[in-house]
Amino acid sequence: MFPNSFCPKCKKPIEWYDNIPVLSYFLLKGKCRNCSTAISFRYPLVEALTGLLFLLLYLNFGVSFALLRGVILTGFLIIIGFIDFDTQYIFEATTIPLVLAGLFLSLLPGGNPWNSLLGVITGAGILYIIGMASIILFKKEGMGGGDVYLAGAIGAFLGWKGAIAMLFVSFMIGALISLVLIGFKVLNRKAMIPFGPYIAASALAVLFLGDKLIYLAMPLLPRN
Repeated sequence: MFPNSFCPKCKKPIEWYDNIPVLSYFLLKGKCRNCSTAISFRYPLVEALTGLLFLLLYLNFGVSFALLRGVILTGFLIIIGFIDFDTQYIFEATTIPLVLAGLFLSLLPGGNPWNSLLGVITGAGILYIIGMASIILFKKEGMGGGDVYLAGAIGAFLGWKGAIAMLFVSFMIGALISLVLIGFKVLNRKAMIPFGPYIAASALAVLFLGDKLIYLAMPLLPRN
């Protein structure tokens, strides 16, 4: 939120009418109004993705507290996923508020505070154990602290079952994409790959598909 948006080239603050999601990019023909520097297409892409996901959340949950929880979680996941993709770092300034928001929102109608708290412990705990095991067995960090916080934050929103399903899907997606990239020699085996985008994408999948992914991850779990 701070500082206000500005052109990275000329540093001129961007006026509100040049900062309308998607629309302003095309009205400006993809260039800064002041210095004509090209604006990355990633800006309208992320804006359109956010709008699309918010629309799908509305269609899925309607006007409800579940929609509010979904919008907040999704907004944070987009921010965290793209930042981690760029920097391979997940900032506590994004994950800790998300944990607190998830716990608070679980107090609203339709929420379950105990399930939310257990989700934090489950999500963060599993990744913490994996990270410590990697250090002990392979002498290198397997999971960053940011991944641990992020998994706990997602657990605060999705509960312990959702946290396990999210981790199951994220490891499957991560392994598949990594194998493909290594197979095509885009990456080598020792390359560090940010795990945050996989966690974020998997959390969104669980948010929308719910029980389908939960029972895929835990097939022996009794059906309600």
